[in-house]
Amino acid sequence: MDKQNPLQDHQARIHHLGLIVLGAHIPLLLVMARFFDTTDVLATALPAAIIAVQFLVARFGGLGFAVPLMGFSVMAFSGIMIHLGKGMIEWHFHIFVMIGLLTLLADVRALLVAALTAAVHHLTFYFYLPASIFNYQASFGIVAIHSAFVVVQTIACVYVATVFRRAFVVQGKLTDEFGPLLSFLQQVSRGNNDSAHLITAVSTENAAALEQLSDNSEEISVQVSTTTDNCQRAQNLSRQSYSEIQGSEETLNKLNQAGEQMEALRVTLAELQADTHAELQAVMEAVNQVTAKTAVVGDFATRTKLLSLNASIEAARVGSQSAGFAVIAQEIGQLASNSGGASREIAELAERSNGVLNSAVGKINSEFTAANEVFEAAATLFLHSRESLNEAVQRIGLNSRDLNGLLTEISSAAGEQSQGVDSLRLAISNVAAGSNELDGAAQNILKSSSQVSQEFHRFRSLYNEVTGIMASGKGKAARGSVTSHSGAIEETALGGSA
Repeated sequence: MDKQNPLQDHQARIHHLGLIVLGAHIPLLLVMARFFDTTDVLATALPAAIIAVQFLVARFGGLGFAVPLMGFSVMAFSGIMIHLGKGMIEWHFHIFVMIGLLTLLADVRALLVAALTAAVHHLTFYFYLPASIFNYQASFGIVAIHSAFVVVQTIACVYVATVFRRAFVVQGKLTDEFGPLLSFLQQVSRGNNDSAHLITAVSTENAAALEQLSDNSEEISVQVSTTTDNCQRAQNLSRQSYSEIQGSEETLNKLNQAGEQMEALRVTLAELQADTHAELQAVMEAVNQVTAKTAVVGDFATRTKLLSLNASIEAARVGSQSAGFAVIAQEIGQLASNSGGASREIAELAERSNGVLNSAVGKINSEFTAANEVFEAAATLFLHSRESLNEAVQRIGLNSRDLNGLLTEISSAAGEQSQGVDSLRLAISNVAAGSNELDGAAQNILKSSSQVSQEFHRFRSLYNEVTGIMASGKGKAARGSVTSHSGAIEETALGGSA
C-alpha cells in the first residue's frame, strides 16, 4: 500500500475492480438480449466502448477524472440493463446496488454524477423512450418516487462516502504518525532488549569484579593493618633513638671537655718542652762552665807544679836550710800533681757529661718534637672527629626528628587508608546491592521490552486489520477502535520505554 496516499491507492484498486465488474456484465447483458430478444450489439459493443473510455481516461487522465466518470459508466450499464430487460421493475434495483457500490470509491463526485445520470436517464427516457424504463404505463409521479429513492440513497451514500474518505484521511495520518511510532516502538524494543542484555552482562562482570575487589580489599586491609603496626614500632624505635641521641649530648660535652683538656695538655707539653730545653741548656752551660773552670784549675795545678818544681830547685840550691821548704814545695807539687790529675779527670768527666748531655738534649728534643707532633696530630684528629661527630649527631638528630614526623604522617595516612578501605568495603557492598538492583532492573527492562514487542506486534496486526476494514468500507468503527487501542498502546510503549 502507498503509505503516502492510501486514498488514491484504494480508489485505484476499486476502479480496477470496477472495470472487472463492468466487464463481467457483458455476458449477462448478452444473455438478457437473447432472452428478451433485444439487440446483441447494444449488449456488447456499447458496454465495451464504455469500459474502453473509462480505462483510457484512467490511463491518461488520472483518477481525478476516472473516479467521477465511474459514476456515469455504472449508471450507463444500469440503463442498458433496464433497456435490454424491457423496463422490468426488477432491473431498477441495479441502480441502487451500483450507487451503493460506488460508495467504496470514497468520492462524493462519483455518487453525484451517478445520481445525476440516473435522473437524466429517467426523465429523458420517460418522455422519449418510456418503454425502456417501465414495462407498464407509469405516471410522472412514479418517476418522481423512483427519483426520491435515488436521492435518499445518494444522500446516505454521500454521508457514508464522506465518512469513508475521512477514514482514509485518518489512515493516512495513522500511516504518517503511527508508522514512525511503530518503528520507534520496534527500535525501543530492540534497544531495550539489547540494553537489558548489555546491563545483564555488565552486571555479571561487575559482580565478578566486585567479588575480586572485595577479596583485594581484605588483603589491602590486612596490609594496611600490618603497615600501621610496623609504622608504630618504627615510630617507637625512632623516638627511642631520638631520646638516646639527645642523651648523647652529655657525652659530646665530655668529649668537648676532653678535647679542650688535650689542647691544654698539648700547650703544657709544648711549654714543658721549652722549659726542659731551657733547663738542659742551662745544665749544658753549667757543664761548660765546669769544664772551663776545670781547665783553669788544671792550668793552676800546672803552674803550681811548676812553682813547686822551681821551689824544689831553689831549696836544693840553698841547701839544708830550706829542707822544710823543699818538703813543702814537694807536697805542693804533689798536691798540684794530684790536682792536675783530678782536674783532668773532671775535665774528661765534664767532657763525657757534656757529650752525654748533648746527646740526651738532642734525643729529648727530638722525642719531645715527635711526641708533640703525634700529640698534635692526635689532637687535630680528635678535634676533627669531634666536629664530625657533632655534625653527625646533629644530622642524626634532625633526621630522627624528621623520620619521627614522617612515621607519624605515615601512621596517620595508614589510619586514614584503613578508614578508606572500610569505606571502600562499604561502597563495594553498596555497589553489590546496586548491581543486584541493576540486574533486577535489567530483568524488568527485558520484561518491559517483551511487553513492548508484544504490543508492537499486536498494534501491527491491529493496524493491518484496520487497513483492511477501511478498504471494505467500515472506516468509522475502525477509526474509533484505532483511537482507543492506539492510546492504550502508546501508554504501554511509553511505560515500557520509561
